[in-house]
Amino acid sequence: MGQRQIKDKLRTELSILESGEYYLEEKDIVYFLVETRKMIDHENKAYVFPAIKFYADWALHIQKDHVPEFVQEMMGNSDDKLNEFVNMQYLRREISNFLKSHELSLILVNEKNWKVFWRKLIDILSEQPIILKRGVLSRFKFCASEIEETITFEYEM
Repeated sequence: MGQRQIKDKLRTELSILESGEYYLEEKDIVYFLVETRKMIDHENKAYVFPAIKFYADWALHIQKDHVPEFVQEMMGNSDDKLNEFVNMQYLRREISNFLKSHELSLILVNEKNWKVFWRKLIDILSEQPIILKRGVLSRFKFCASEIEETITFEYEM
């Protein structure tokens, strides 16, 4: 599938979300990450969008042991960096930049939709650990939570 077809598919999905008659589901999150990752690969821009590539890979694997430098840094430096990782602000900025660079709607990163995207992505990633080979933490994972407003995670040092 070519870049134009991928961009058209992403535009269609985002316009459905813009209609206000549709709410994001887990399948939409995975689809968005996969199609975005394909576009990044077509353009050879993984270095520009490392967070999108990382989360797309993580969503499709039972564990993630090839961890990019930006994740290693977030996991090892401070509580603030770990909090930024848990809140996925780096990913949000990259998705926003990706959408802008492809002249696509920013509806996905507005406050309302981002909260849903973030929560559902955590549900997708829960129980799929990141294995770190160096740094303070050796293992990190989101944990399944029945309480909608609660995000839990575990880590090993």
